[in-house]
Amino acid sequence: MSEVGVCVGRFQTDELTSGHRALLNRVLDSHPNLVILVGVAPWQGTKHDPLDFPTRRLMLQSEYPAAIILPIQDMLDDQDWSNQVDRLIRSIFPKITNCILYGGRDSFQPHYCGEFKALEIETKVTNFESGSNRRENIGKVPQNSSAFRAGIIYAKQ
Repeated sequence: MSEVGVCVGRFQTDELTSGHRALLNRVLDSHPNLVILVGVAPWQGTKHDPLDFPTRRLMLQSEYPAAIILPIQDMLDDQDWSNQVDRLIRSIFPKITNCILYGGRDSFQPHYCGEFKALEIETKVTNFESGSNRRENIGKVPQNSSAFRAGIIYAKQ
């Protein structure tokens, strides 16, 4: 068992999907330490990246309070991005020798060329809904709640 499992993802959904939970729970089952690196795009508030990092950190912390949750900036160059990932991990665990990075489908693995092992985990989830489909469906219908209106106001501030 490696001492650290690192999940890399965007988590751009109103709540964690069953796929997110399956991935995070599998990593927790295999590692005593869970680090979640949350991808942060240069432009926020877009259709593809509607949520800021603090909002996603709160969502993740509510279900995984013991996890270390950090932002990871998107970069055009895979080597620069991979170096950033490795530096972040080493800033938390300076002497780490055994760390595995995990992602789901269409994740970071083809772009990572750092020093640690990176794996794609296939999650056997029934009623799987992708984050992209979830965002699209949410965006189709306005909701009649103060929380919905407050969220729009927060996003525009």
